[in-house]
Amino acid sequence: MTETAEQERARAQREIDALSKAAYVVPAAGSDDFRAPGECDVIMKGGITSGVVYPLTICKLATTFRLRSIGGTSAGAIAAVMAAAAEYRRQHDTAAPAAGYQALATLPLDVSKRLGSLFQAPAGTRRIFDVLLAAMGGGVWAGIRQVVVSKLAWFLGGLALVLVVTLPGLLVAGADGRRLVLGLVLPIVLGLAVGVLFAVVGFVLSALKVLPRHDFGLTDGATHSGDPQQPALTPWLADQIDRVAGIGTGCLTLGDLWGATALDAWRQSLQDGDASAPPIGEVKRQRDIDLETMTTNLTLRRPFRLPFRQQVFLFDEDEMLGLFPERVVATMTRGFPLSPQLNPTTGKPLHYFPGPGASDDGEKRPGPEALPLVVMARMSLSFPGLIAAVPLYAVDHNNDGKVVRHLFSDGGISSNFPMHFFDSLLPRRPTFGVNLASPHPAHPDQMTWIPRAARGGVTTRALPFTTVPGFVQALRDAVQNWSDNTQISLRGYAERVVEIRLRPGEGGLNLQMPEAVIMALVARGAEAGDQLLGFEWDAHRVIRYRTAMIRLSESLEGLDAAWTELDYEHLVEEYPTSQAAGSSYLDSKAWRRRDLAATAQLLSTVKDWRDDDWPALREDRPAPAPVIRMAPE
Repeated sequence: MTETAEQERARAQREIDALSKAAYVVPAAGSDDFRAPGECDVIMKGGITSGVVYPLTICKLATTFRLRSIGGTSAGAIAAVMAAAAEYRRQHDTAAPAAGYQALATLPLDVSKRLGSLFQAPAGTRRIFDVLLAAMGGGVWAGIRQVVVSKLAWFLGGLALVLVVTLPGLLVAGADGRRLVLGLVLPIVLGLAVGVLFAVVGFVLSALKVLPRHDFGLTDGATHSGDPQQPALTPWLADQIDRVAGIGTGCLTLGDLWGATALDAWRQSLQDGDASAPPIGEVKRQRDIDLETMTTNLTLRRPFRLPFRQQVFLFDEDEMLGLFPERVVATMTRGFPLSPQLNPTTGKPLHYFPGPGASDDGEKRPGPEALPLVVMARMSLSFPGLIAAVPLYAVDHNNDGKVVRHLFSDGGISSNFPMHFFDSLLPRRPTFGVNLASPHPAHPDQMTWIPRAARGGVTTRALPFTTVPGFVQALRDAVQNWSDNTQISLRGYAERVVEIRLRPGEGGLNLQMPEAVIMALVARGAEAGDQLLGFEWDAHRVIRYRTAMIRLSESLEGLDAAWTELDYEHLVEEYPTSQAAGSSYLDSKAWRRRDLAATAQLLSTVKDWRDDDWPALREDRPAPAPVIRMAPE
């Protein structure tokens, strides 16, 4: 039975009241009250204003789990940084460890009062943005009216053109007054239509000229109202992160989340030739809280995870100050040297963007300790056309070492639901996903759903279309979401992803959602959290073990065949250490001996599997079959 708006509002308020007072105490591992796994990861899908569903989902999880790895895209990235801030406070604020999650529970109330003011257009795009708001609030005709208002001269010019062409003919015809009045109706109607057409053309030409100047966004996240009580998205988010985290000065960074031990291990792993450096997997496991967001580099036409792994990017301080509060930019620059590279337009020296850390020559560069969480969220939430891309720079080694300006846009362009974050063959803890979808046609009143039993994958829902807009939407969704949709249909993935369903007008680009709609989504977020708390951990582990063995067996069978047929062992033993392509990977005989010994041990096990007819590949194979692929992080 469908709840009324008032019922949904009341349910949301009850959940907020309860979660804003909850203790958020999770028993420590090894204690009598501890119940495995005790920790979880969570990943949230992008959806612009749909992100209001996430705070109570997170708070529900936090009543039972400590959050270890958190990720998301676009609006999911905003939820991820807020969750990380709340978990940071639970682990560091001995006086009020629950205060972060308690504040997070009330965040939707604040959003419901200020949603419209979070998106503010600078003077250069304000007229175009007003048209967008009018169309969202009143439909196409409201948008057209606003176009006419913004391009009144173009409209009047089109109207005048028609009248100038037609009126002389009417007067020459010598018609009487009554017939002249009737004869004017058609030219006026035609003139109004041509005037609207002229206004639309003028509007489009203006938009095509203006958007590139503003990095292809009508808003940039910065405050343009002049009212400090009405901050825009980025300063508001920066303040909320620090408030939830309990930070008094400065801003919360990724290094704060990792903790001192993990930062030391990470720095040690950067030292070439350090035999005592821990394996990269151990380095990651030492992080108190891990956080990743997805962004899309439009200049390179590919996605990137934040934090950056290897690629060195640069930023212009003045450009960043136009997008972020001063304290955020200061965190990225303080104590670090300028790069030798210059802005190709202004000639000013550029700063290193927080990323890989130390350079090959030992120069100190900013790493995770200098990457503010608000930057990770903003670079993921740059919805094309609505929110401006974030500019960074990089040396283009394919173009004579010139410095090129790169635009980073919404992570959802390339991966809107990055369930591959934090993945492993065998899970140490559950990695929950929160997906957003339209209502199911067979279950229109079921607004949250999760497959309970780990008996199989989930067949992707068919979404038929019969119109050209539907065809275009299907093309866009297939290009954007095919990888994410395929992955969450697998056994071992499907049963840990809860689906929150949104009706038309809920979430998305609806920048003027009424409070009643926001509260309905908040209630669904709490319900989704309850669904996840019923997760079947042991059944999940059994399925993941089975899929892991399938993935390993198929990969090792191929490795064994190639190693034997192409005589890789002899090649690796005899390949020169210099003066040959790829020799930099074989610069040590000792390295080769140790690696070949490890390979021999592995292939000994593979031989046993082969002699036993590859048992993991024979019966009850999970469908669809999982695979292991080589891909950059």
